[in-house]
Amino acid sequence: MDKIRKQYEESVVQQYDTDVKRKFYSAVMGDGTDNIHFGKWEGVDMDKEGAYGEASARMTDWMWRRAMQIHQQKQDGKIEYVDLGSGTGAAARLICRPDPKVSCTCLNLCENQNEENTNANKKEGIASQVDVCKGSYMELPEEWTAKFDGCFSQDAFVHAFSKHIAFSEALRVTKGGGWLVFSDLMKGDAPGVSEDELQSFGQTNMVADWLTPAEVCRTLTEAGWQEVSFEDLTLDIKRSFQLMLRKVNRLLQDPKACSGIDLELLETYKNNLTKRVGQVDRGVFKWGCVSARKPYVVSFLSHPPVNPQPVPLCDFRVGPPTAETDVVAVTIKEPMDKARIQALPPSVRLIVSLSSGLDHIDQTAAAERDIQVVNAGKDAIVKASADYALSLIVFSLRGGFAHTGTQIPREGWSLGWHAEGVSMEAASIGVVGLGRIARSLIERLRSIEDWRSCRILYCVPPQKRDPIAEKELDIEWMPLEEMLPQVDILVPLCSLTASSARMIGFDQLRRMRRSAVLLNMSRGRVVCTDALVKALKEGVISHAVLDCTDPEPLPEGHWLLSPCAKSKATILPHFATNTLYVRKQIVQDVGGQTLLALETTSNMRAANDERKKREDLATAHNITRKFGMDELVWNHMSARLEEGGFLITPGGRLFDEIAPEDLHKASSDNVTADIIHAAVYEARPDVQAIVHLHTPATVAVSCLEDGFVPLAQESAYFYNKVAVHEWEGISDDVDEKPRLMKAVQGGKSNVLLMRNHGFCTMAKSVAEAWVLAYYFDKSCRTQLEVMKASGGKLRPPPAAVMEHASKQAYLPEFAPGVCEWEALKRLVARGNEAKTTDE
Repeated sequence: MDKIRKQYEESVVQQYDTDVKRKFYSAVMGDGTDNIHFGKWEGVDMDKEGAYGEASARMTDWMWRRAMQIHQQKQDGKIEYVDLGSGTGAAARLICRPDPKVSCTCLNLCENQNEENTNANKKEGIASQVDVCKGSYMELPEEWTAKFDGCFSQDAFVHAFSKHIAFSEALRVTKGGGWLVFSDLMKGDAPGVSEDELQSFGQTNMVADWLTPAEVCRTLTEAGWQEVSFEDLTLDIKRSFQLMLRKVNRLLQDPKACSGIDLELLETYKNNLTKRVGQVDRGVFKWGCVSARKPYVVSFLSHPPVNPQPVPLCDFRVGPPTAETDVVAVTIKEPMDKARIQALPPSVRLIVSLSSGLDHIDQTAAAERDIQVVNAGKDAIVKASADYALSLIVFSLRGGFAHTGTQIPREGWSLGWHAEGVSMEAASIGVVGLGRIARSLIERLRSIEDWRSCRILYCVPPQKRDPIAEKELDIEWMPLEEMLPQVDILVPLCSLTASSARMIGFDQLRRMRRSAVLLNMSRGRVVCTDALVKALKEGVISHAVLDCTDPEPLPEGHWLLSPCAKSKATILPHFATNTLYVRKQIVQDVGGQTLLALETTSNMRAANDERKKREDLATAHNITRKFGMDELVWNHMSARLEEGGFLITPGGRLFDEIAPEDLHKASSDNVTADIIHAAVYEARPDVQAIVHLHTPATVAVSCLEDGFVPLAQESAYFYNKVAVHEWEGISDDVDEKPRLMKAVQGGKSNVLLMRNHGFCTMAKSVAEAWVLAYYFDKSCRTQLEVMKASGGKLRPPPAAVMEHASKQAYLPEFAPGVCEWEALKRLVARGNEAKTTDE
């Protein structure tokens, strides 16, 4: 079969790549251009010189736009695609020429066409974007597996020896979520057309696998493609045939124009074209554009507890990841350490865990590989865990677990026996953490009217305290050490981190009431097992209910598993999610998480990124006005967009007038703003947001000989982080850009002090940039007040102290914006509510 295919492909080469045929096609279809594909004729004057080339170019452009509609855009904006059966590469040049971020690999069987393609690319200066390879799309290189964002082809698959093999090979070399867009001639399905005529047409045009559009779409689906669609453009090919026939007739009437062209071939072609025009009307063949998507390959490392139902754009498989795998689905029993993550194929972009936690996955190693890590079934896990926790709390407070082994007395019930227990309405419940499960549990407790009198305390780090939740859920925040003596039951529901590991030790347990119960539903290592054993043996607490242990499982013979521990400890086998209905939802959500993570890394994610940054920038403008840091309609702020470019302040508006939709992309109608912001973004890829202001204090400090001097606590953010740029007048000259870039290069500075002008803060988010601007302005005001009070004498803290304070200022819990931004957003929201009321 392989030998027959190669013989067939050689015949195809002879049809297109001999000198005679190349001259012929150039004369009949070339039209003074190198694009000889069938064209799209809408809006093209057939009588105009160069009409055929214009229509061909329009078809290429139309197909490319179709591809971009389904393309999953990457953060860097780069696109790498393959043109299968590329001919002389005219389409690749048309597509790549205007966009340096697009690169194409042209695959073609014809050596002469490939040479022409290579020379044309060099001549146009795009050889680095267009690579030319000789080969067959029936047998693509193994190393191309999952290499390309998409496959493109114009009028070439018609010659595929086997459509199924060609489509399967295209699928293999395309990345998950990638696209296939091709135009092609296909068999007609009109009634009254004889099979003999259909076969005769196929043989004349070197068609080995002659299929109707419906059969082509079905073959694509069988090969693994999804979202397959066909757009009928047969009327356009009729116009192409008509214009070609007109040109052939002109050539035959002008012998001089036929120089070097085989006249016999022209006559044959004239007769065939005349027949083709009639065959279009009778439905002997179709011509149109087909598009399709490759599903994401999801590899479960082991058989999931239930089989997932089909999900659009997901191809579920079981076994080790392959070169085509986009997503790896793991369970809690399949830890993904750094070595395993580094060993994953380059195609892997997402790890989905079928669990509530992610501590079994090295997320730092995943981030280094640019692999996202998410949970599946979060909603189902939260709901089931909250329901489960509620049931355990009720039973624990009744003293139920301590008496599960109690037998009914042989003489009958005794009214003298009872468990101690605490009623729900009188109970004090302590929750460690305020994540989704903890909130859902508290909401359930508060939803039962008879239980609303119970006291609920919660503990989180002070910077993560949530006053809104405290008010809405009627809960009290308290440090852990203060909370422990006050609760009847302690429920850790926090994630496992370095700070939460073994946070419940013997010192914590002995602070609790002797009647209290510990219910651990977080991670086993949150509780020190040895300390718990000691506390239970000594009667420090009454009982422990453990849905998780450390280690897990407990070793054989461990005291917690012994008969004497039965009345003091209850070990449960992760019942929260170990039910069939929850597992079904978790497994089924793997597909949902795949689409959410990978589909949103392109158009949807870019849209979400822009929406959030518009909202944050609008907030930043409003609070700048509220704090009196604005300068009428001047000054500007920006945020870099994931899709490229940046959002920036519009001109001519007071800052409290600016809404999210008012922000401009790339240009603010202010050349000064554009120059400054573009310079910083180009010099500092780490910077995602810029705030540029002219507050009186910062302008004054920019005019001092010594400039900015960090004196107090709030200025620790800026110690050794202030770059300086000398004033050159109004920044309306692009020649200033290199000097602006030089000032901020190196990645250390978070402020650019612009002499006799103002300042910029540079940060990883709008929140961070604005809060830095606030504290820099405050630091400058402090400096000026000290100079005023001391007659210009300054006493900066020792360098070692400032160095230490600078590091403290950027601890995760104190970093600029972490604690302040949500409160500032609420301030703006209150102002907007007041405006609405007034109106």
